[in-house]
Amino acid sequence: MNMVIDLIKGYLKKYSALLLPAGLLLVGLVLFVLTILIGRTVGAKKQDWERMAQTLDSLAQTTPPKEQAEQVQRVLQQYKADAEAVQRMSVQSSQRELIKYGIFPKSEDTSSQVYLDFGRRYRAAVEQMITDRLKALDAPSESEIRAAGGGTVGAVRGGEFLGGGMTGFGQPGTADNPMVNAVCNARAERIAMYAHPRVFAWYDFWESYQFVGAEQALRDCWFAQTAYWIYEDVVAAIEAMNTGSQRVADSPVKRLLGVSFQRPVSDVSAGGFSGGIGGMPGVVSPRLGGVGGFGGSMTSDQPAYVLPGMPSPLISRPWTARIGNEDIDVVHFAVSVIVDSRYTQAFLKELCSSRPHTYREGFKENGEIRQARHNQITILASTFSAVDKQSPSHFYYRYGTDAVMRVDLVCEYLFVRKAYDEIKPEPVKVLLGQSAAGASAMPFGPAGY
Repeated sequence: MNMVIDLIKGYLKKYSALLLPAGLLLVGLVLFVLTILIGRTVGAKKQDWERMAQTLDSLAQTTPPKEQAEQVQRVLQQYKADAEAVQRMSVQSSQRELIKYGIFPKSEDTSSQVYLDFGRRYRAAVEQMITDRLKALDAPSESEIRAAGGGTVGAVRGGEFLGGGMTGFGQPGTADNPMVNAVCNARAERIAMYAHPRVFAWYDFWESYQFVGAEQALRDCWFAQTAYWIYEDVVAAIEAMNTGSQRVADSPVKRLLGVSFQRPVSDVSAGGFSGGIGGMPGVVSPRLGGVGGFGGSMTSDQPAYVLPGMPSPLISRPWTARIGNEDIDVVHFAVSVIVDSRYTQAFLKELCSSRPHTYREGFKENGEIRQARHNQITILASTFSAVDKQSPSHFYYRYGTDAVMRVDLVCEYLFVRKAYDEIKPEPVKVLLGQSAAGASAMPFGPAGY
């Protein structure tokens, strides 16, 4: 053991001069290796820092200021408000004034007087539209012509010529009869256009209404009310077109031939005048005979609701392809007018324009009156034809010197169910397939309701 210790001491003594350089060399090697490793780490970190700095630089340049974020928030809030406004307007479009309040969805008074009063008010409202708003009358009748000394011009009803004949002066037709011309020209000078309440079939329907029961009468009132809203829009469009006109010659719209739901408007039927309403041109008779089980409303020109599997009576393939569903009721109608040929397109545009209306909150007579707008008409089909002013069907009409066109339209009208289902009578909901009682088994469609 002592020998080994002596050997180590001798070795250290012999090489002691080399220990310091060897230690320094070892320390240098360690430091060199550490420097390389640290340099690589620092380089990688440097690159990371440079990338981070570039990212922060980019974010600093692209991040919007606080004010811009607030502007974006305001825009989003405006979009939300616009969407809510559109929804509110769509609902308000089908909230309209009623002919008689307290009758829908079901009157507490089931006596006939409630419904007969509705009919009287209905006819008065239609007359007011024709005389006050449109400032219209029909052409002179045969009796008026005779009373003025103009003689007789064949079979004439409601201002329409239906057959040959001689005037009281022994001349054929009216062109050479100064008295007839004087009467007709005088009428055209004191009205803005030609129209008669009977161009709306529901006006004639209520003239001699026979009450057969509260449920049937309620249906009659509902369909008459629905038709009235559409009549009102047609009148509003014509009224806007003829604003400021005092005589027929100055009016863009010269004559309203009719509004119809179950068949096209026709001023003279193929079978003579039997198709006219009470001798009036414009629409076919509402007394056409009904379908068993539907009572009085079956003889009317009932609004043409378009439902799945129940096509429109007026057009086979409407381009909108819309039908009634859980959100909307779709009604088709026909309207025909005689228009100054320069204003045909203007009339179409006006018919489809937005217009104001009022309604009463909750559909109650004492409800607060609200202001709203609606735009519910879409034109599905149109036909334009030149009018021969000398033809028999226009003998007593004086349209002015400008060329005139007959415009026949098939249109679509939309009602938002959410807006007025609260007043829709249960029997009507059954007919439209909305009621839990199920859809009606009776047919809808071209043959009538």
